[in-house]
Amino acid sequence: MTSSTSIGKTHTRRLLLTALAAQLGLSACRRIIDGANFCPENPAKSWRITWIPDIAHPVFYGVENLTPAQGAPRNMQIYYPGARFRAAPLLKLCIGRWPIVLFLHGMPPMQGASRQPWAHAWWRLPSTIARAGYVVVVPEHDAALWDSDPDQAVADALRDLEWVRNQWSGSRWLDKRPTSTVIAGHSYGALISALLVSRNQVGAFVSLGGPYILHGNALNALKTVTVPSFFMWARTPGDFENLDNVHFWEQTLTQDRYAAVYVGDHFDYVDASDTGPNARGACAHVGGVAGDLAALFIAANIQSLTHVDAGLHKPQPLTPLTPEQKVFADSYLNNLDFFMPPDCSMTLRWNVGGATGARQFGAI
Repeated sequence: MTSSTSIGKTHTRRLLLTALAAQLGLSACRRIIDGANFCPENPAKSWRITWIPDIAHPVFYGVENLTPAQGAPRNMQIYYPGARFRAAPLLKLCIGRWPIVLFLHGMPPMQGASRQPWAHAWWRLPSTIARAGYVVVVPEHDAALWDSDPDQAVADALRDLEWVRNQWSGSRWLDKRPTSTVIAGHSYGALISALLVSRNQVGAFVSLGGPYILHGNALNALKTVTVPSFFMWARTPGDFENLDNVHFWEQTLTQDRYAAVYVGDHFDYVDASDTGPNARGACAHVGGVAGDLAALFIAANIQSLTHVDAGLHKPQPLTPLTPEQKVFADSYLNNLDFFMPPDCSMTLRWNVGGATGARQFGAI
């Protein structure tokens, strides 16, 4: 359960950042952070980005592919706020730092159609989150290591995180505090993430399609997770993702938590071109919705200037968007608008601060 102290700190931080933004603006960057010439090449300036990106005031995103030859622990993609799609350099805004999200994919389909590394198939979720003001790290890894050496899998993930925090070229622009770090994963990546979160201080946890019911050690680790958590799973024939099994999500877990339960299958989060017919449902919008809800959940619990309510509704900015902001915000977080029957249906439930609620999309 999130304490009143942590809620107070988050509220205080938001008020402080809002005050700084109003009083100083981005032009004060060189004066308030690390000396007079710390960010002379800030790419935001030439693209007329004069606001602090957040969930209601997004920008575009850039992505960098890194390899061990470039110093990375292993191949990884890093998504970050940018002034244009994909090819953008990292925005170097001065008020605050970018929180980090580490995303661990699971194993690919046994006979998948992907012609690229499996980590590259996971672009919707990290790009959506990055546009709201976060840096998302997606390493390539062997998720099957969970079966043989889960401790090593956790150690490898922590090594990725520490390298990005301290050695990546953009590390000076990151919020390196554990409480501003989000750990996320899909399938076996969610199991590894749950074990990591159970042993280390982080700010929040995102789990997509974790097969906890089949793995008692992961289920036990999940019982000790105390940070706000977002769970999303499919109503599959085997029901191996179902945390409503024996009322686990409702009665065993105690932290602030969400359950987004959709009609579909295990690999609906990525494009059909990367999975073929393997474990797919009829709805084509699961991946987009997962990205939107994860971004809203993270903004509700980690640094954000715009408040997100407990129901994870898309927030409205306090003041009308400028023409420049509208260019970036157009069509952002709109996937739920297309989540309609007959193909798409989902229930979103939450227990936040002891208060419960639910929203339904389509018909289950």
